[in-house]
Parts: sequence; structure tokens; C-alpha cells
Amino acid sequence: MAFLNNFPQKYTPRDTQKDVIEKIESAVKSGYRNILLCVPTGVGKSHIAVTVAKSLGTSFIVTAQKILQDQYTNDFAFIHPMKGKSNFPCINLYDYNKIPYGSAKDNPELACSMGQCSWEENVDGKKKTMYCKFKPKLESFPRHGMGTEQERIGEPDEQKCYYYNQKFQALLSTHALFNYSSYFQTRLYSQGIEELLQRDCLIADEAHEIEDQIIGYIGYDIRSRTLTDVGMKLEDFITNDIDGVIELLDVLGAQYTRETRRLQNAEDKRYQAYRKRRDKIDATKYEIRDNPENFVIQQNKDISGNLTSVSIKPINIGKYTKQFFDRKHQVFMSATINRQMFCRTMSIPEDECGFIEVQQSPFPAQNRQIQFHNTKRLNYRSTEDDYNAIYQKAKEIIQFYDKEKGLILTTTKKHCQDIADKLGDRMTIAHEGVDGKREKILEEHKKTKKPNVLVSPSFWYGVDLKDDLSRFQIILKAPYPSMADKRTRVKAERDPLWYQNKAVEKLLQGFGRSIRNENDYAETHVMDESCHALLSKMKRFVPKAYWDSLGWN
Repeated sequence: MAFLNNFPQKYTPRDTQKDVIEKIESAVKSGYRNILLCVPTGVGKSHIAVTVAKSLGTSFIVTAQKILQDQYTNDFAFIHPMKGKSNFPCINLYDYNKIPYGSAKDNPELACSMGQCSWEENVDGKKKTMYCKFKPKLESFPRHGMGTEQERIGEPDEQKCYYYNQKFQALLSTHALFNYSSYFQTRLYSQGIEELLQRDCLIADEAHEIEDQIIGYIGYDIRSRTLTDVGMKLEDFITNDIDGVIELLDVLGAQYTRETRRLQNAEDKRYQAYRKRRDKIDATKYEIRDNPENFVIQQNKDISGNLTSVSIKPINIGKYTKQFFDRKHQVFMSATINRQMFCRTMSIPEDECGFIEVQQSPFPAQNRQIQFHNTKRLNYRSTEDDYNAIYQKAKEIIQFYDKEKGLILTTTKKHCQDIADKLGDRMTIAHEGVDGKREKILEEHKKTKKPNVLVSPSFWYGVDLKDDLSRFQIILKAPYPSMADKRTRVKAERDPLWYQNKAVEKLLQGFGRSIRNENDYAETHVMDESCHALLSKMKRFVPKAYWDSLGWN
């Protein structure tokens, strides 16, 4: 059966979607195990992904943003999502504390991530693993229409854990939807569910984020608070080399093991947190011992010079690429993917990858114009006067759009505060830890009638400011990864092209935050002269769909 026959039933494929799907089918028939798909916003990647998944049998679809998980499940009801424990209230904790379950969602402290899912008890002189009474069994889930778009997996008759209900529904389904963190977690801790993980294909959406997602999952920050929990001090250990950090992890893991044993028979919300922390400590220790030369250690200090944490990060991710991305068929999708750089970063031979690129954006070029003002060339030597010139130009642009909402993308939290101080009360600083999480900030931005301007160092990716939510956006500075991060420094020294490409990817992603459909429009204003120079230098790595808005032939 041709792949196109598996296009989602409620929808009609557009010409570009037909062309891409036919090329994917051809690449599969040609024997390519990995297919890289460079597709601009608006083409409809999710419909393509679902078509391919249905055509190849069973699948995992993985994406970086929860909001994209929601978009998939809203459009395709037969796809079952899997989210982490922090998204669900713990029935057991509510039961134990005699709190009405209707109040659950108002108290995030009683999330599943804080409850006891399992523990060990001595039974007849032997240790036996015990499970929460609300954990369901796989055989208790009713299933209907398996393998069709009418597929539905129900819930057990009895009230059971909401986290495990959705996890088991996803694992039992033909097509399961994960974010990267939950996917990595499920693959690493697969005891008892190995058979359910045998899928025909894996589709990785937002593939430009895979490297950072792996580093975030495999890496670990040992914080002062982590040691304080078990009566230890970070300063008592040598933490500037691998051997010292391994010794610290040994002692810390042993302390957390003692604490989890002490708490295991009590309904104490610390138990699950401590156990999870201990497991992460042990996993990190084994990863470092297995390949110490692939890890960097960085001490982090506060403004007074006090040690606050120690970061552990892998340099190359090739080992984890092979570990997590090992299906028979794999499709990696992004609007900014480049075959040479992606294969180089993921340690995948280029000749094993088919590459499909949509070279024309479906959005009119006049609706997504980019103006390079080249006000100043910013770098680590830039002065306060240089930044003031940038801020003054940004102020003029904001005043021009005095009745419109907009977005300012920065590279540091300090720049956010500087802009808020200098550019007026229309500014809303938006980053984690300020006025709540991004979802709350975005919701308030949607509701207000005022010409609000979001200012953020973290909205380069995964933010959808369609239509009147943003009619202009300002990019202050070329978004090079910070050299304050040791892993970035080491990686950049080994591969300068990687460093430049990371900045290009982020810049291109930033261009698309405010133009989300073919009738949408917004102008992008770029202040830093380094952005124009970077794109010109890296032109061969810039997808063709961006060329018209950049004024290139």
C-alpha cells in the first residue's frame, strides 16, 4: 500500500505533503534506515509524521515540547501521549492525607513524582518489591480498534494511578507519543515492558534539539541542597576533576540509599524524590566511569565566590544516539536540520541518511521580512555604549509598533532586565523563575488587550505567537552558545563549525516565532551586525526555505 493511502482520514494532503511523503516512501524502499526531513513551518510536519508512522506499522513519535504533544493528540485521537510524573497528582498521597481528590490539581506538591510507586519489604526473610495499591496492571486496560484510527485504549474499572494509566495506555497503543525526557526514561528503565518497546519506527520531531535534550538528560547538577538533604557539604569534596566527582557520587549515592531505606515504610513525600535522585546519581557515576574522557566537570559559584553546584555533562553524544535511536526506520524532522552537521553531531554516517528538503516556505516572503539594522557588532568586548545604541534602536522600533504586541529575543536574563528598565512599561520579562512558567506568561499575554512586548532569552524555540500575539520581533544579539559553559568551550575548541551552526539554528528558529500560518505576518528586526555576518558565512548550512526572506538568490 502506498504511504499516501495512510494520510490521516479527516484531512486532505496538500501538494507539498504529497511530494514529501512520496520521497520518504522512496527513501525507505531504497534502504535508508535514517531519513532527515528539513521542512519549514506551515507544511504540516505532524500530518506527514502520522502518515509515515501508519505506513510503517507501530511507532514512537517524540517531540521536545509538551504543547506539541497536545497538538498531536488534539488532531489525532488514536495517538496516546506519555508524560512525566510531575504532570499528575498522586492518588495515594491524597488518600493518605485525607484530602479530597477534587483538590488535587491545586496542590502540585502532591504530584506523582513525590509519591511512593514501589518499595522493598522483608517478607519471610526475603526482600520483596511492593507496589502502590493504585498502580494498575497491563491486562486491565480494554482495547478497541487496534491499528486503526478508531483505536481506543480505555482505563481500568477501578480508580487507578493517573500517571500509570496514561503510561500504560501509551505503551499498549499502536502509536505512542513522548517528549524526549519521558522517552529516554522509558528506554533506560524498561524492565518488564521490553516487548512493548519493540516498535517499527521512531519519528523525532524538533530534531535540532536532540543534542541538548540528551545532554540535559544524561548530565547532572550536584547542588549544595542535594548534599544538605543528607547532612553533607559540597566544600568537603574535591570537585574540580573526574576522580573527585566520582568519589563524591559514591558517598552521596550511599547516603541517599540509607535515607530511602529509612523512609520506605512511611508515607513521606521525600521518599520518591530521594529515590529518584539516588538513581540519577548512580546512573551518572556509571556513565562517567565507563567513559571518563567524554565528560566535563564545571564548578558553579555565586557572586560571592561560594560553590553552589557542580555540573557534569557529556561532550559527544554518539553513544546515546545509538542507545536511544535504534529502530528499523527513523525519521528526524526539523525546519533547521542540515544533513552534514546533524550527522556529525549524532555520529551517524551521512551515507546512511536520506535527506529531503522543502526549499520553499508556504508563507509569502513579504509576510516574514527580516531587516538587518547592523547597529553594532556585539561580542565579549562590547561596551555599555554599544548596548545602549542597540537599546535605543530597539526603542525606536517598539515606538513604531505602538499599538501592536511583539517579542524581543535576548541571550541573557541581564539583557531582559536592562530592556525592561530602559524601554518602558510595555515590557514583560519572560523566562523560567520570573512570574511563573512560560505557559502562565503566554496565557496572560494572550488575554491582555494591551500592546504587550515579551522579552525573553528562552523563547527562541517552541513558542507559537501567531497572528496578533506578535506583529514584530526584535533580535538583539547573535545567539551563540555561552562560553561560560565548559562543555560548550570544549566542544567549540574541538569543532568550531559546530559552535557556529548552533548559533545559526537558534537564530533561524527565532525568525519563526511570530509567523505561524500563511495569512500571518510579522517583521523581524535584527540589531547585531554579527547576525548578518554569521548567516553569510554559514550560507551553505541555511535551509533554502529561509533564503527569500533573507534576500538571497
